[in-house]
Amino acid sequence: MKTKEFIKSVEALGFQTHVSGKKIKICDEMRGYGIDDPMFVLTSDLPEVYIPNEFYTSSLEGRGVLKLIVEYLDTPNSEREEEKKYRVKFPNVTRSGNSIYLEKEQSSKDIVGIDWSPEDFIFEEEPHSYIFTEQEIKDIDERYLAFKVEVTPE
Repeated sequence: MKTKEFIKSVEALGFQTHVSGKKIKICDEMRGYGIDDPMFVLTSDLPEVYIPNEFYTSSLEGRGVLKLIVEYLDTPNSEREEEKKYRVKFPNVTRSGNSIYLEKEQSSKDIVGIDWSPEDFIFEEEPHSYIFTEQEIKDIDERYLAFKVEVTPE
């Protein structure tokens, strides 16, 4: 289970989550268990969970929180985070004053080309057409890895 998916699932059950570094705190502010006195504290890169009081486990088990925690902790660390995404921007190459990017055709993932549209179009209008995983770049041409630029998550 991805960390993002875990947090979304816990919040869908009516709880609050607070992420600080590698710690994920699960709170129920309606019952008085806020960030300073959370019900559960998980360390995202370690297979451990801190449960401050057994009372919480019995009252929350029916709501599925423990099941989500177990599923999350059973997920290997390497599979918890989203895969990094990249754009391929060819340096020092422009056309019509615009930088050139690698582009994939959305209707057929096998068709790849280059585009020199303005960056606001590339970043905002059609961002999915210009975003690749590292493996996708390797599959096209490993030499393009030298031009990858990491896309920061939203």
